[in-house]
Amino acid sequence: MTEQIRNFIEGLKKKSQQIAKFDETETKQGIILPVFQHLGWDVWDTEKVKPEYPVEGKKAAAGGKVDYCLRIKRKSEVFLEAKRPGEDLERHQEQLLEYSFREGVDLAVLSNGVLWWFYLPLKKGRWKEKKIYAIDIMQQDTDEIAEKFNQLLSRDNIESGEALQNANNIYEQLDRQKKINETLPKAWNKLISSEEPRLFELLAETTESICGFRPDNDNVSNLLSIHKQKLLLPEIPIPKAEKTGERVKPLSKYEEHNMEFFQQILLKDKSGLNFDDKNLKKNWLNTFVDKLGMRYSYVIYTKGGRVDINNWYDDRDRYIFDKLIHDKENIENELGYSLEWDRNDKKQNWQIFKKYEEGGRDILESWPTLQDQMVNAMARFAKVFGPRLEAIYKLKAES
Repeated sequence: MTEQIRNFIEGLKKKSQQIAKFDETETKQGIILPVFQHLGWDVWDTEKVKPEYPVEGKKAAAGGKVDYCLRIKRKSEVFLEAKRPGEDLERHQEQLLEYSFREGVDLAVLSNGVLWWFYLPLKKGRWKEKKIYAIDIMQQDTDEIAEKFNQLLSRDNIESGEALQNANNIYEQLDRQKKINETLPKAWNKLISSEEPRLFELLAETTESICGFRPDNDNVSNLLSIHKQKLLLPEIPIPKAEKTGERVKPLSKYEEHNMEFFQQILLKDKSGLNFDDKNLKKNWLNTFVDKLGMRYSYVIYTKGGRVDINNWYDDRDRYIFDKLIHDKENIENELGYSLEWDRNDKKQNWQIFKKYEEGGRDILESWPTLQDQMVNAMARFAKVFGPRLEAIYKLKAES
């Protein structure tokens, strides 16, 4: 089963431009139903994969229906609402979760064929907090997608209850990670501010191991006092002011959101790249510039965000860009999606990027999904562009 869904996903990745033009009916027939089938559901049995399932409650009188209800032994197990590719899924979350809650359905899915958002509708809290996982077929690793589909949506796992347990495990992990992310800076700041004896001892031992002399507590205390402000980490919520000369200048909401967004990005990043985290209040986060002037960047906008690779030094002859765009087809096939290639001949800089239209800096509930998309893209950028840039470095050195 896993191999079947894996092969199907690989096929979808190769048809990204065609899929982008699908309407909702084509999305259901060409993507949603085949995914169900590869996960063990009998899509021809309308008692098991029931289309246009009517729901009870206030909106039922107005024709409230869910696109698909997955049923086992006449019990509704999963609701799925389908939209066309490119449709803004955020606008449809609340209705799906309301329907699911009214019907007592444990697991709900919202999909536009490319994005698949999974929810636990019966969990406590705001409906926006019930989202547990997001799949992006065009961006994420195929094996990862196949594994998650199998864990959360296969008929065998739904029937056994394992799918719901897997979903609950993800929910608990997210909740735990959220609390850890919020608490770690506070814990570090407490160690620094309270002059924790264990920290003193560790610093003293490490100093002694390096130079052969052991500092006393006054030495360590003086060091921490001098550098305390630099050592303290921003906590969540982000501090609302920064020092500018003798005055205190409040951070704007724009800057606060940028800082918090990129702090969370840095915690999630898995690219192995070295990012410059000294000025997170801007709407971009760059790697340090390399020997050819290249850098990778995360960028966040009021609406949407992007991941890019660009040059910082003057590259008016576009040598690096032309080398990369010559290999465009292979690069995009390896990434699994198309990129924007901006040669930008009127300026000294050029850029290649993947843009995301959904969510944004001021839509806080969109951050987990947007960050996951961007982090996964950056990891793939590093994997796909890295070796090519290294080859270009060698050619430049030899010429």
